Amino acid sequence: MRPEDTFSSLRYGEFGDPEAVLAVESRPFERLGPGDLRVRVGLSPINPSDLLPVRGAYRHRTRVPATPGYEGVGVVTEVGSDVQPSWLGRMVLPLRGEGLWQQYTVAPAAWAIGVPESVDLETASQVYINPMTAWLIAKQLPLTSDDVVVANAAGSSLGRAFCGLSRTLGYRLIAVCRTREHTAQLQELGAWAVISHLAQGALPEAVMEITRGAGASVALDSVGGMDGKALIRCLRPVAPCCKWGCSRASPSMGSSSPSNTLR
Repeated sequence: MRPEDTFSSLRYGEFGDPEAVLAVESRPFERLGPGDLRVRVGLSPINPSDLLPVRGAYRHRTRVPATPGYEGVGVVTEVGSDVQPSWLGRMVLPLRGEGLWQQYTVAPAAWAIGVPESVDLETASQVYINPMTAWLIAKQLPLTSDDVVVANAAGSSLGRAFCGLSRTLGYRLIAVCRTREHTAQLQELGAWAVISHLAQGALPEAVMEITRGAGASVALDSVGGMDGKALIRCLRPVAPCCKWGCSRASPSMGSSSPSNTLR
């Protein structure tokens, strides 16, 4: 088989530690379905959720071998027989298709979202999962201008999305992160206050000082473990804590920061 007839794909044939089970494979191009697009992947972020199926969290619905990568962006290089040729050459988000940790992917044209030329590759590759998650959580709770929100993992893509939404929806966000390196960016994005480089036991005291003893009205926990418990102690009585993910439980699961991407 000629090199131009194949492409590289990061695959796993069994569930387990991503470092142990993920391997680059050479795959042949397959014939497109009538309603499909073939997309040359330009950039795909590494989100903690990408590694959950690799570890076997969804083994009841995951068929192996498989390629991970829930989101990314690329350029359409080929279209199926029922797809308008105008898709060719367009930058798109190829939703509901194969995993995106590979050079090429196939996705239904009906689910593809065109990306304006004014949006850079890095931004486009992360515009789907984390911003939409933040928006849905904010609307479901809902978060309003009356809320003081404390959120951990604020330096992540999802944390930065909550910072940006605080300006739109009016809530005051206390952003909690592990290091001071994110402080200036989080404040610029809209964080009311930033707490960094604190021991878990000191977090509730810091939040109470910022809120003058009132505490937060909502907590957003994407870390879990002892960090999640410390966040709950920052709340007012009968205040909600929205929890998702468990990144503290699996430190090797990775980060959703923009520096973690696949090209």
